[in-house]
Amino acid sequence: MACAYKLAKTGKFEIHIHEKDEILGGRLFDVFAGRVLLDETSYPNMLWFTKEIGLMGELDKVTSSDFGFLLPNKKIISGKRVPLHLLKEFVFRKRSLKLFLDSFKFIRYIQSLRFNIDKYESNLPNQEELRSISFEKFMAKYPPEIQQLIIKPVQMMCSPDDYEKIDAETGIFFAWVIYAMKKGYFMSRAPKVYADAFIKIAKELGINIHLNSEIQKVERGKKYKVIFSDGSTEDADTVICSAPLTESEKILGINFGIEYSLMRGVFIKGDFKYKFPLILSAFPESNINVIYNWGEHQVFYPLNNWLEPKSQNKTPVELNIDYLYKKEWEFIKEIRSSVGIPLNLRKKTPDLKQGDNLYVCGDFYGYTGLESAVSSAFKVAEEIIKLN
Repeated sequence: MACAYKLAKTGKFEIHIHEKDEILGGRLFDVFAGRVLLDETSYPNMLWFTKEIGLMGELDKVTSSDFGFLLPNKKIISGKRVPLHLLKEFVFRKRSLKLFLDSFKFIRYIQSLRFNIDKYESNLPNQEELRSISFEKFMAKYPPEIQQLIIKPVQMMCSPDDYEKIDAETGIFFAWVIYAMKKGYFMSRAPKVYADAFIKIAKELGINIHLNSEIQKVERGKKYKVIFSDGSTEDADTVICSAPLTESEKILGINFGIEYSLMRGVFIKGDFKYKFPLILSAFPESNINVIYNWGEHQVFYPLNNWLEPKSQNKTPVELNIDYLYKKEWEFIKEIRSSVGIPLNLRKKTPDLKQGDNLYVCGDFYGYTGLESAVSSAFKVAEEIIKLN
């Protein structure tokens, strides 16, 4: 959508979007499930696009005080009270004031960092060293308590099995995403509002949208031959593939060599009783990452890999979330996807240009999914505009 918008604004191109599903937004509906939080420093392109398609009025400004944190005793505290709670944890439960001060020092260190997502740069003083060691090795120098409560909260963007696969710089970035956000914007009805707003603008700009139109293969020649699942074909001068990389590999016949972290979650139906826009679990005991709200459904994502639904009632084992709801909750379905977060992104990200007039873009290009999707789309559009 972002790439088509940039191209259409020039008035030079005939643009066709082929979407295999019956709605635009694609994987956003699985991954973000209706709630999107946009940090001003991490999502500049996404916020620009949001403004361009007239959706800034849909956003509410939020700060860390608008976050709820789940505690092992099933209580929820606001984000601004988390340092105080950690002090109690270390002083009374862990009996160590020094441990608290060390953890607070680590959080301040994380907050002092800056990351340039597009250029894969940061102001880490020992950047090269951190790129050469695993995140697991980096964590090993900290006490187990700090690892559990600060460095390895459940909402880290990779599973514990992947700590040795990602480099330390990438792992530190994941922690930065959690602790360094000062303020941002919260959209409770995304991505449907994005799709609806874009469709309206697409008509005005002359963008052709084809829903339920699945591309199976793209063959190269003087022009590109686009083959659809129903057997029909079309010719195209330029092809831009924004499907998940595992699908793009099949469509384009290219092996990108990307390794993924498993993504998993469950859809739950019920009426929440909490008042915070977003709940983060800072404690492994909670088994909950981020709670996204999609109408009357919520998704808990990702969960620990050993959680399995009970066969008799289809509710996940060990997922005690009754205290989050006004009444009973209902398990709807489980999400499992091998198309998860790419590991070692800085080293394995494919080139956006894959051949003459052949491009890929999407949420693989960078660290923060939505921002990398939009920024990579803009880069592809700018390249095409420059060449034409």
